[in-house]
Amino acid sequence: MKLLRRGAAAAIAAAAASMLASPAQSETVKVGMPIPVTLTDLGYYAFGEELGFFKQEGLDLRIIVFKGSGKMVPQVATKKLDIGWALPGALFKSYQPGRTRLPVVYYYNIMPTWVLQLAVPASSDIKTVADLKGKKIGIGALTWGTIPMLKARLKDAGLEVGKNVELAAVGILGSGWLALKRDQVQALDYNNTWHDMFEATGAEIRRLPIKDKFHNLFTNGFMAHRDLFESKRDTLVKFARGMAKSSIACQENPGACVKAFWRKHPNMKPKGDEAKNLPGAIRMANNRLELMRIPAENAVGKLGHWPRKSFEYYVDAYYESGWITTRDIEIDKMYTNDLIADINAFDESEVRGKARAAK
Repeated sequence: MKLLRRGAAAAIAAAAASMLASPAQSETVKVGMPIPVTLTDLGYYAFGEELGFFKQEGLDLRIIVFKGSGKMVPQVATKKLDIGWALPGALFKSYQPGRTRLPVVYYYNIMPTWVLQLAVPASSDIKTVADLKGKKIGIGALTWGTIPMLKARLKDAGLEVGKNVELAAVGILGSGWLALKRDQVQALDYNNTWHDMFEATGAEIRRLPIKDKFHNLFTNGFMAHRDLFESKRDTLVKFARGMAKSSIACQENPGACVKAFWRKHPNMKPKGDEAKNLPGAIRMANNRLELMRIPAENAVGKLGHWPRKSFEYYVDAYYESGWITTRDIEIDKMYTNDLIADINAFDESEVRGKARAAK
């Protein structure tokens, strides 16, 4: 027995020496996005990378952009992506009777409120959603996963697409803004940051009021194939932990967070003097971070927790919009909070300290 113990000890020592001699290789994680990365749409990951949060977890992120959740979610379902940042429309539709259920599960609630906003020119006489009767609403693409919720909001106001209101695919950012300026559409259904960016160009717009039952929906969350919760559980935890640290760091030092994003994505940096552009960018970051800080109802105080109520809201909205044909949906199989404790297993004060020291 003593010989066996000495042999085991020697083997362990040799393995440890080998690990010290050569740095461990990072694991590449493929993450799908339904829209381009912007400062507030996952952009805080760039700050996390600079602060070493993902390197600390042994991860190397590869972010792949698709045109809408409808295009991206199937890539998660076939394991071509490790993780998807997506809306739940395709998942809900697959849970209807007679359908083949998508084998994906939500595991980290990164955006607990609805960030899509209907905006119109400030000079428009459109004051409410109901006032959009007979109008045309601009959206990025007809594959966007936000469309069912938009239809639900419209139906709630007595409107129906194809009958008394129309949707038009106008692309993202500049092309959509131009369509609104030229009155090709009378409203845009974009996320709050894209509207902020539009205003930063000098445009004057007005957001239409949104009811609580729509505002209290999560927007995008992190999902993965059901099999990965066994085969790659640690990877899922490490990725979400890195994102949790990154979002906290951005809250602590939004100025440094913005600069890190610009360094990572120089094409997204506004032209002109950085010092003059920085305050506006910080306002955009803070506007989104404020929405991210709003605790979901019945949350346990931990980042990423899924409240069941949010999925119940989706059942109602999707049913009213006609996206699903039944309210009999097994929502408890769509999400899990089983990884939340491990994801939150880090020293928040240490994260905030690193963020404060960043430039």
